[in-house]
Amino acid sequence: MDAASVVADRASAPAGGETQHSAEAFPRRLKGPPTDALLAFISQGISSATNFLRLVFIVRVCADSQTDIVGVYALGMTIVMLMMALHERLVEAS
Repeated sequence: MDAASVVADRASAPAGGETQHSAEAFPRRLKGPPTDALLAFISQGISSATNFLRLVFIVRVCADSQTDIVGVYALGMTIVMLMMALHERLVEAS
């Protein structure tokens, strides 16, 4: 859905914040390629699942011998992810 059709839909909506729901308006919005938000949601899900499975694998490997290593790994990954997010924000700001 492009910006012009959104503006046209809003202009034709009745006053008072009420919207008209027609039978053909809903399926029309579902047609077309996935939006950026959907792709970002899928990407985040894959990233989170990968990180979770990696942590489960490390816990299974280190379960008997080195249980404290798992905590160090989790803390280290948290710090790395925090630093990456901070760096990304600083680059976007400049």
